[in-house]
Amino acid sequence: EAVVARLGQKPEILKPVEYKAEETGAVKKIELKKRPRAKKELVGVDVFIDEHEPNAEALAKKLQPLTTEGLKMLMMTNRGVKVWPGGFAETFCSDHWRVRYMGPEGDEKPITHADISRLLARFSEHGVDYIKTENLYTFDGQAGYSLGQGE
Repeated sequence: EAVVARLGQKPEILKPVEYKAEETGAVKKIELKKRPRAKKELVGVDVFIDEHEPNAEALAKKLQPLTTEGLKMLMMTNRGVKVWPGGFAETFCSDHWRVRYMGPEGDEKPITHADISRLLARFSEHGVDYIKTENLYTFDGQAGYSLGQGE
């Protein structure tokens, strides 16, 4: 309330600072170009799970049968490191896993929200604690998401 009450006033103890318009850049007007909207396609989903299983291979064996039609389990990461497929047993894994699912060929073919819903329902039915999802999109055929290690 005190700040609002003093809006527009100048300092009484310190020397007030004043900027000229050309110093602030406020004089320049930037014109934005309109671009056509990019074609956006849902091509995958990263599902983050809370799982205390320290072994990536064992976790993959638990999750693979839960994969639904229209999706393929492509990879798992833990702490930003790819741990499945082809991970190293020596990699220290925490209880926070990212599991990437893509279209059935494992490439950037469009999938549906229903595909993701079915997958999450299967997780729920089998006690897999998914804590977050991130949908993966392409824009005009270009990935709008970060590739995982080794992708």
